[in-house]
Amino acid sequence: MVDALRMAREWIVPSGCVLDLHPTAGISTIYVGQVAAGPVDTGGASARHQGATDAIASAARDRLLTIQDALEFDFWLHADSLDELADYIVEHWRESRIGGETLSRARELLRQQQASKVSVHEMISATRLKP
Repeated sequence: MVDALRMAREWIVPSGCVLDLHPTAGISTIYVGQVAAGPVDTGGASARHQGATDAIASAARDRLLTIQDALEFDFWLHADSLDELADYIVEHWRESRIGGETLSRARELLRQQQASKVSVHEMISATRLKP
């Protein structure tokens, strides 16, 4: 990613900026209603996300780009069913999966709450960089 930021520095106009959005290295969590069912098994995603954070810090340290603003925010993805959420994660999150223990806990919570929605929560890092 440092190479991509180096290239972006060459392409950006002086008044422009680079916006980076990526999940933090924190663990994403499955919720049933407002109750945490357990973590998402993210495979190597946490290491990739930490690598992106480290690349931004490295680009700033090496003065390739200057960090103008940075923040982290909550991101929730809601689904109508646990199967729909599990399928979405398999399709869009590379090797991430809802593990068996979290899946079982979520199903039990769905039985207990009967009509609750399911969601996944993750933290997102947003950074604005200037040349």
